[in-house]
Amino acid sequence: MVEEVIVTPVVEEQLETVEVEQEEAIAPQPDAGKKRKAKKGKKKAKKAKKSKKSKKGKKKAAKKSRKARKSKKSKKSKKSKKARRVRRRKSTKKARRARRRAARAANKRARGGRTIAQCVVAAMKAIKKPATMAAIAKKLASQKIKVASFVLVKVMARLQKQRVVRKSGASFKLTGKAIPKAMSKAAALRKARAALKRKAKKGGKKAKKAKKAKKAKKAKKSKKVAKKSKKARKSKKSKKSKKGKKKAAKKSKRSRK
Repeated sequence: MVEEVIVTPVVEEQLETVEVEQEEAIAPQPDAGKKRKAKKGKKKAKKAKKSKKSKKGKKKAAKKSRKARKSKKSKKSKKSKKARRVRRRKSTKKARRARRRAARAANKRARGGRTIAQCVVAAMKAIKKPATMAAIAKKLASQKIKVASFVLVKVMARLQKQRVVRKSGASFKLTGKAIPKAMSKAAALRKARAALKRKAKKGGKKAKKAKKAKKAKKAKKSKKVAKKSKKARKSKKSKKSKKGKKKAAKKSKRSRK
């Protein structure tokens, strides 16, 4: 037996409300879905922006680090280049010095330990007649003695000063006087000290003379001033005496009248 359910209007309303609630629970609203999608999209966009910014920041940092490395490398390379140049210069200077010293030593050996002046005098003696500078240089070269032209000029000038050699025109002739011996260091110092003392004495004498001259000038000036003052006094006295005489003459005239 099937039971018959009596549906009253109140029950119908309740059933409708239950159905509507079930439908609402089952089927989601279209507006809520859109909002969720929009939120998700915004979140994605924010994440993308953040990732872009972080990428840019990383790129900038990488560039800066590269630049810093490059600058450090360039500084190091510059320093190393400078150091190399300095080393080269030092090495070249040392090498030049060594070459010069070696050349001097070789020339001294060729001269047999003699001075250039002694070699020049020996060459002139070998020539046995008045010789020009070129002839002397040629003779020295034949003996394998290297002397620069400007050095030879200076040596000849010194020999002339010492009166070992006499110049006649363009040629030089020996006077027969020996080359004076070179002074020792101690003797040279003594000579220099003596010269300084002489200079100091001369300076003292000059100062004394100057003082005397100043005193004489002052005395002359004072004498001139004294003479002028005397003259002024005399002129004043003469003027006063003249005035007195005139007054006396006037008085005598009045008394006579």
